[in-house]
Amino acid sequence: MLGLLTIAACSLEKGGLGVGLDDSGSQSSTFGDGSIAPPTEDAGDGTSMAADASSDVVGPQTGIDTGAPPVDATPTDDAPVDDDAGLDADSATDAAKGKDATAPDAADARAEDAPVDAPADATVDSPGPVDAAPPPPDAPPPPSCVSGIPAGWTVAVYDLGPDACPATFPEHDVETAPTIGATACSCSCDVTQDGSCTDGTLATSGDTLNALACGNAWFSVPIVDSTCTTIPTDGATIRDVPLSFQAQPLAPQPGTCASTLIADPTQLSTSPARYCDVPPAAAESVCNGIVPSGFAACIASPGSKACPAGSPFTHPFPVETAADVRCSACTTCAVDTTCANAVLTVHTGAKCGDVGVSFDVDGTCDPSGFIGAKAVTAVEYTADEASTCTAGSSTASALLTGAVTLCCL
Repeated sequence: MLGLLTIAACSLEKGGLGVGLDDSGSQSSTFGDGSIAPPTEDAGDGTSMAADASSDVVGPQTGIDTGAPPVDATPTDDAPVDDDAGLDADSATDAAKGKDATAPDAADARAEDAPVDAPADATVDSPGPVDAAPPPPDAPPPPSCVSGIPAGWTVAVYDLGPDACPATFPEHDVETAPTIGATACSCSCDVTQDGSCTDGTLATSGDTLNALACGNAWFSVPIVDSTCTTIPTDGATIRDVPLSFQAQPLAPQPGTCASTLIADPTQLSTSPARYCDVPPAAAESVCNGIVPSGFAACIASPGSKACPAGSPFTHPFPVETAADVRCSACTTCAVDTTCANAVLTVHTGAKCGDVGVSFDVDGTCDPSGFIGAKAVTAVEYTADEASTCTAGSSTASALLTGAVTLCCL
C-alpha cells in the first residue's frame, strides 16, 4: 500500500498540479502548463469545492475522480501491490486535463513532421534535356510497276488512230480486227462414181391361175448391172410364166464423190493499227498509265494468247503484220442416186437369146400378158439412174502473220 501511495504522489507531481492561494486568499491549483484552476470555495464541512461544478475535477481537493473505485488508504501486508496503479492514475490525470493518454506529445509530433531544412548552399540538379525518340525507319519504297510484269511481256503503247509514235519509241504498223465474210471458204464436189440402180436381189410374185392376184412367190434372183441372169430351177420343175406379176424396184446403191475447197481472200477485211515499243527510261511511267496523247498503256507479247492472270492489263487487242483467209478441210460430200423406169424382161430362150416379155417393176400387181404356160430361163433387169453429189462445208478463219497480243489498261 505504501508503494501505491508513493506512485500516486509521483503521478500528481508529474501532472504538475500545485496548490496555492490566489489574491482573495482562496486556494487555486496551477497546472504544469501554466494554467490556473478556478478558486475553490469552502463547502462548510472543512473541504473545498471547485467553483465550476461542470469541471472534470470534482470533489475535495484531496483527491481526483478517476472513475475508479476509491483506494483504501489503510495498507495491509496481505494486499497485493498493483504496480500499474500509478500508471493508471497518471493516465487518469492526463484525461482530467483533456489529454489523450496514449497520443504522443503534440510538440514532438510537430517536430517529427517538420521538414528538414536543406543547407543554404545546397543546389538541386535540374534534369537535362530529354532525348527525342529516334525517327521511325524509312518505309520501303513501293514496288515497281515494271517489276510486276510477267516474263515474256514488255511495256508498249497502242493506238488505233493515225498518231505517230514518239521519237524514241520504235513503231510497228499492224492490222487488227479481221472480219471474214460468210462465203470466204466454200466447197464444191464431183461424182467420181455413179450410184447403181441395178444391183441387189429381186423378189417376184404372181399367180398362174388369176391374172389379178399376186399372192404366190415366183422366184428371187440376184441382179448385177443389168446383165442376163439365169433363174434357178425349182427342183426339176421349170418355172412357168404366171398370169400376173409383181416386184419392188431395187434400192439405189450409193456412188462416190470428191470435194474441192474454194477460198475467197476478198471476204477478209482488217483495220490498220499501230503500237510502239517503250524504251526503258519511260517504261515505269507508261506502266503506271502516263502515256503519250492518243495512246493506251499496254504490255505486249508475241503470238496469240490470253492476257496474264492477276495483271491490271486485262483488255486484249490481237494485232498482226498481215492476215489472210484460212479454210478448214471440207467435210465429207455425199452422192444422191435416183432410179426410175425399172423393167424386168423374162426370157424363155437360153441366155436371153430371145426377145422376151417385159414387166414394169413398180410394186403393183399387173397381168403378165402371157397366155399358156411358158418356161422361164433367164431375166434382165434395167433402170434409169441419175447421181448427183452434195458438197461438204469449210470453216473460215484469219491466218495471222506476225501476230502480237497487246493487253491494255
